[in-house]
Amino acid sequence: MPFEIAAPLILGLAAFTFSFAGFGFPWVALPLLSLVIPVKDAVVFHYPIMLAVVAYHAWRFRAHLSWRRHWPMLAGAAVGMPLGVWVLLNLPETGLKKGLAIFIVLSVIALSLDWGRRLAGRLTGSVWGAGITGLISGWMQGAYAIGGPPAVLYMVAKAEKPEEMKGFLGAYFCFIGVVVGALLAMGGLFTWHWLKMSVYYSPAVVVGMLLGAWAFRRASSLWFKRMVFCLLLAAAVLLWTGA
Repeated sequence: MPFEIAAPLILGLAAFTFSFAGFGFPWVALPLLSLVIPVKDAVVFHYPIMLAVVAYHAWRFRAHLSWRRHWPMLAGAAVGMPLGVWVLLNLPETGLKKGLAIFIVLSVIALSLDWGRRLAGRLTGSVWGAGITGLISGWMQGAYAIGGPPAVLYMVAKAEKPEEMKGFLGAYFCFIGVVVGALLAMGGLFTWHWLKMSVYYSPAVVVGMLLGAWAFRRASSLWFKRMVFCLLLAAAVLLWTGA
């Protein structure tokens, strides 16, 4: 499928997913974009849009944010992000695609099964566990711009109410997104071409967000999350076989 057709469809679907399920924009956008353009270009292309989406989410739930309770994870993420950017800038694309495919599969399994939530509970029960979770999340954010799954697992086990979870995740994604974006810019990865392409295709994101909000009021979120997981698994298989 030509990029001009695939890009708005993928971005719209990713925005729909985020608006409906509350997470998952890069999970959908990056694997599918990587099927039509190189991984590094896909990261640069979707990054400004992803930052705008999570910034809105952070602002909407800002009243429920408590940094003090989650500082070990933030510290771990700060260490992991530069390591992830180094991986992105230095590993060959075949390794990036296969690594991304494996990570997607493991994340979907962890988020779908009880043992994943139990593991998250054990990890987040200690300062070191939270720090390691942040390290993994930061590393994945730097390497693939997908640091969400470890953070989601962390907050499922840690948050006392849904609003706290949404408030922290929105602010956390902004934090790691801005830091990694600065690191990528220092590495010379951003180009005016892909930044302009992000602006050009942004209307598809607005449409996807509006449709996702509309669907959320009318459908089961559990049903849609299962559909998203199936889509991610299919994308992981395509990434692996096409690497």
